[in-house]
Amino acid sequence: MGTLIYGADGSNITFEDRLLAHLQIAIITKLRRNEPHTLSWETPSYEGSGRSTVWLHPAVPIQFKFSGSKKPVINRIWVEQLLHSANSTGGLQVIPEPRPTNAVEGSEQSPNATQATIPAARLTRSASTPVAAPTTAPAARRTRAARETVTA
Repeated sequence: MGTLIYGADGSNITFEDRLLAHLQIAIITKLRRNEPHTLSWETPSYEGSGRSTVWLHPAVPIQFKFSGSKKPVINRIWVEQLLHSANSTGGLQVIPEPRPTNAVEGSEQSPNATQATIPAARLTRSASTPVAAPTTAPAARRTRAARETVTA
């Protein structure tokens, strides 16, 4: 279990390390853009049940402390879903990790599949920024043709 240490009083909020790593990316992405937001999660029954919410602001100290030393492989789809929720009026909601799927065939892959995952250091865009598809030659020709038409 990892800990999100928040605020001047050092409030401790515990999450599984894997979830905390994904929350860290979403939270830091928003805070680097100077976009304060809320973080909400359900409190487990062994801690009294209910829901909790904290206001995340760039001026408030925050620390992510992981119990394990190994960095998890980041699930890009999960981070995008977390960022999508953070950009909504409800704020960042803790949601379960989606199962990886094979978008080409539409069939599910094994839980250990890494197609939908990328290293943590590469993930910095928000859910509102679409992932660019590789430029194809026909699209490049259309763009070049459009520029030539405008300048002619």
